This record gives sequence, C-alpha cells and structure tokens, in this order.
Amino acid sequence: MRTLAAADVADPAMAARIAAGLARLHAAGRGLAAPPPPATPARASSAAAAHAALFRTMRTWLAMALRIEAAAVAGAAGKGGKVGPSVARAAVRAAAPSPAPHPPSGELAGVSVAALSAAMDRWEAATAGLAAACGPAVFCHMDLLPGNIMVAHGGEETGHGTAGGAVPAASASAPVAGKENAPLAAAAAPPSTTAPPPPTSTLLLGPGPDMQFIDFEYARPAPRGFDVGNHWCEWAGLDCEWGRYPPPAAKAAFASAYLTEASKWEVAGKRKWSVVAQAAAPPSPAAVAALVVEGDAYALASHLWWTAWALVQARVSPIAFDYGAYAASRFACFVEREEGVRAAVERLAASTAKRAGGWRRAFCVAG
Repeated sequence: MRTLAAADVADPAMAARIAAGLARLHAAGRGLAAPPPPATPARASSAAAAHAALFRTMRTWLAMALRIEAAAVAGAAGKGGKVGPSVARAAVRAAAPSPAPHPPSGELAGVSVAALSAAMDRWEAATAGLAAACGPAVFCHMDLLPGNIMVAHGGEETGHGTAGGAVPAASASAPVAGKENAPLAAAAAPPSTTAPPPPTSTLLLGPGPDMQFIDFEYARPAPRGFDVGNHWCEWAGLDCEWGRYPPPAAKAAFASAYLTEASKWEVAGKRKWSVVAQAAAPPSPAAVAALVVEGDAYALASHLWWTAWALVQARVSPIAFDYGAYAASRFACFVEREEGVRAAVERLAASTAKRAGGWRRAFCVAG
C-alpha cells in the first residue's frame, strides 16, 4: 500500500473513488451524535448540534492558544519558543471555563485574534442552516488529507481491514508534518458522545479492498459537509497552494459520485444497514449543486478549524513545521473566499425555499 499525494487526489477517477468511500463511511456512522441538549428546539437535528460543537471546539482551541502564548510571554517558553507539557496541560484545563487573555499585540502568529473570533461567530451563523436542514450527523474522519488515504501499490493484495468505515485501533502511517497526532488539541475535541460499535456489514468495506482511510484521531460526529470541504482544501497540500482547490466541474463530479454511492444505503432499524440499490440512478442536478455549496461552506469552516489548531501547535509541537505560517495562510484563504461562498449559501437557501419539499428535497440524499 502507498499513501496518496496532493496530485493524486485531483485525478478524476481517484476523486470519484474517494467520494464513494467517504459516502460509505458516512452511511456507516449516521446518527452517532448525541441528541440535541434539552434547551434546543425539539426539531433541531443531531447535525445542527454537531455543527455547534464544531465551533465550540474551535473557540476552545483558540482559548488554549491564547493561554499558552501568555505563559510563553511570561517566561515559560524554552528552546525555539516552545512550552513544556505542564504548561500545555494547564492551558487545556483553563481554556473552557473562563475567557482567555489577549496577547499584547492582539495577534497570534500574525493572525488577529479579534478577527478570527469574529469570523468563527459569523460563519457558525451563516452555515447553521446547512446542518439544520439535513441531518443527522455522520461519523466524519475530519482530516482526510492525501496522506491519510492508502491505495494498493504494484498490484499487491490487500485485505479489507480498516477500509472506508472501520476505525483502526492505531494509525497505519508515519506522522505527517503539520497534521501529526496532537493529543493536546485532540483532547479538546471529544465527540459529543461515545459512538456505539459500528454495525457488522459489508458497508464497512469502504471504497474497496484496494483503498483504506487511516488516522482517525480527530474523527467525531459532524455535518457531512465538513469532510467534503476539508478534503477539497487538502487538494492544496500542506504548502497551501490554494490555486489547486478543485474547480467547479471537479467539485460537481465529486458531489455526484458521493450522492450516487450514498443513495445505495439506508437505515433498516436502529443499528442495521441494508443495500437498497446496487446501481443507483444519478443524483439530480439540484442535489449535486447543493452539496457543492455545502462543501464550499464547510471548506471555510475547515480553514477556521485548522487555523485555531495550528495556533496551539505553534507553541507545543516538537515537529519542525511553520505552524504560524500555516495558520495565517488558512485564515487568509477564509477571508478571501468568505463573501463569495456566503452569497452561494444564501442563493441556495432562497432557491430551495420556493420548491415543493423545500431545502431538504434538493439537499439530502433522501427527500
């Protein structure tokens, strides 16, 4: 087996396989999120609750980064400006319950803390309808970069193992610079509930015996759009070459392959799954267009997510990687694309509101 590179995922045939595998992973984990808290409206979906949890995690990471930075400025930083594990653990304990201090300059690694915090608020509100209109939450990988996708190499035989929907007991790959297993940050983002054991089904075979998804340390219940949009961002690689983000035709092809595979599966009882169609009809143009908007919207959420994460890693990670520059690039891309994607989300909401069945009919696999 070999891991993919950024250039591989842009290949149309490979992109279609990844999309189908992602749909199968999501089908295996629909509804894993906890029910909405009692204070939320009764009609709120688990995806809406997971959407809110996504942004809570971002804010927790930002608070951690601020507390770690304050400790570093106060003299806790060692070689290379890094802080030790005890300082980081103290930041984890202190991040959630109380406001974090602001750095003297109002910036972390060149990213305005006020601007980042305001962007999180704006984008949570702007995209809440995407999750609320079509739930439940699905089991998301959350970090489907090319290096976390393995394919058969040289015709070698592979077992099904952890392909697609199965969660591995341990990572099968070496650490990837910039996205290594970061227990401090991951500890701040537990899933909203402990997931039940995955169902025993051929659904867990994923995209096939010659492809596997690995490194599930960030996996959690989340809106499906995060995995789609986050994966599209990973087309740019860790060098953040944003010109490689998939063009419209590639996004539409990916969305079509995802929806075609997703339509083959449905819940048959509480934890049982069944194949409903071996060969599904192509999805409607409206459904494809809606998923493209969803993916683009959560791609921007992904920028905010990894910006906050990288600001923590900039002070705690021992890996020689410029996390500050990575955070700045992710946030800059969010700022550049926010207005255009917001307009697309608003157009989708307006157009689907006029149709029989509303947003759900155009947006979901099943009406």
